[in-house]
Amino acid sequence: MANPSQIYPFTLQGIQIASYDISADTYGTPYDLDADQIMDIDPQADTDTMRDSGMITRLLTVITHANFSITQGGIDFMALGTLTNGVSGQSYWEPEAGKTGLKYFGVLGVASLDNDGVVVAGLRACKLDTAPMVKFDGQSNKFSVGDMKGKAIAVTTSSVNRIFRFKRYASIAAWEAVKPANGTDFATWLKAVNGA
Repeated sequence: MANPSQIYPFTLQGIQIASYDISADTYGTPYDLDADQIMDIDPQADTDTMRDSGMITRLLTVITHANFSITQGGIDFMALGTLTNGVSGQSYWEPEAGKTGLKYFGVLGVASLDNDGVVVAGLRACKLDTAPMVKFDGQSNKFSVGDMKGKAIAVTTSSVNRIFRFKRYASIAAWEAVKPANGTDFATWLKAVNGA
């Protein structure tokens, strides 16, 4: 008998990002990344052991944050403005050094399932480790692909103390019907509890 809680994700269908004000716990207007290729989420934890009479008697594992990476083809100036700092527009990106550093943002990634459904993974409060590397290759005919790495954390000012969330939908159409169109909807999706 099939396990109804088991899913089999494969192709990444899309990534949506939104700027995040961590002090106000609010998101900006969501933005769809084009040419998204890979999204990785790697939970991290502090660990410890308790010893008694020469043996380990207790184990401690506390999830602290998640490392993540997003690989995107090409260069999306508008996305870089949300993901980093400085100013950007349709035809430019001008990051700034120093000042307040890189910005916080939220992420939703959508992957297909082998039964026509999709799974959506959301990261609550993210920040890149640095601006993405841009490589122009003059030796072979290859597109530029940016790899962005960062960390996602829980938000302690929120009533929902979570780093990430996963939710399954019966179809891509079911996801599109509830896909966040504004910052309020983006926050509602990330803060939902008990599968809502």
